[in-house]
Amino acid sequence: MNYKTDIINRLSPYYQEDELINELFNSAGLSFQDVKDGIEEIEAQKFFDTLTIALAYYERVLGLVPPVGASLGDRKSAIQAKWLGSGKADIDLIQLVCNQWKNGEVEVFTEGKYLLVKDVHNVMTVDELQNTLISKFAGNGSFIGLKIILQFIGTVGIPDDLETLLSVVDDIKPAHLPLETRFKYLLVKDVHNVMTVDELQNTLISKFAGKK
Repeated sequence: MNYKTDIINRLSPYYQEDELINELFNSAGLSFQDVKDGIEEIEAQKFFDTLTIALAYYERVLGLVPPVGASLGDRKSAIQAKWLGSGKADIDLIQLVCNQWKNGEVEVFTEGKYLLVKDVHNVMTVDELQNTLISKFAGNGSFIGLKIILQFIGTVGIPDDLETLLSVVDDIKPAHLPLETRFKYLLVKDVHNVMTVDELQNTLISKFAGKK
């Protein structure tokens, strides 16, 4: 129910059909409706999923430059990921950021190991020790590995708008740790006696293992 109808319904039935009364309250109702719509639009800018007029503002504040042709959803996702990426730089934060990405499920983990006493004592020379980054030793940093892996498990092939996610993750991860991406591709077992000829013909070759 709009404002004009609501106001008219509060009047005596005698006035509800009056042409002049209807014209007056139609104007007043439209004015109230415009104010209500404006307030609701401003309120919507408080939430990532309903951002519209404030998109460019948030992108400017967060230093984001959306790729040419980026969809509204991709821009909202990038803003949310960047906003959430301001906490302690650990695996949990990177996973949280990846969880907000709209183009597929991502699993974040690490590979490698830190140097322990047994790797150093009577094994490395003084010169080798002096030339080894302290970040490679156990107890330094929040990560338990030497390489951060983003495993894309929800999308077959390379997902859309990948560059935006990688840019955000690169901003929040420790600079000395490399970032590696791993993608999910179709294998023979996913195709043979599973997909129809029509399905195969409509599947991009980039989704198959060994193809780019």
